[in-house]
Amino acid sequence: MASSRNKSLFPIRNVIVIAFLLATLGALGVLAYEKSKPSNTAGQPIDTTNKNPLTEQEKQQAAAEKNQSAEKGAGANASVTPVPVKLAAVINRAIQMSAGQPVNIRGTISGTSVGTCELKFVKTGQTAFSKSFPIVMDATSATCGQADVPSGEFPASGEWEVQLVAKNGATASAAAKSTVQVSK
Repeated sequence: MASSRNKSLFPIRNVIVIAFLLATLGALGVLAYEKSKPSNTAGQPIDTTNKNPLTEQEKQQAAAEKNQSAEKGAGANASVTPVPVKLAAVINRAIQMSAGQPVNIRGTISGTSVGTCELKFVKTGQTAFSKSFPIVMDATSATCGQADVPSGEFPASGEWEVQLVAKNGATASAAAKSTVQVSK
């Protein structure tokens, strides 16, 4: 009976010994790897920068690169000319929904996000008149905001020409033109 008991313990004992040997070898491998890595006592990365003074050749090369860079920069700056800002205006809609309602003018402005939309209304045989609205920056474009002109400000019903000019300081766009049918 004793011999059968020893036979069953033998494989378990072998497994334990093999596991112990593998753990010991693994620990020794990690220790050897850690010793082979360069390190310093502070645990910081090792600085491998060359701290020696520059040689005469390195000084001359650095001076030449500096001069070359300065010449390149001066040449680049000399060729840059300022581009004047150009404003453009487009009338997207000029409409009166029904008689007696305001005339709605919707315009898109490019080249600025501030300034004024100058609207001029012209009709043959009638006195021309103008209205100003601020340029408003929407989510993606500059517009004339809610440029609504009450129908009572028009001297007469009929077809009117609308001229839109965008202004920002001394800069102005060319006039965008459209027509609108006005009923008082």
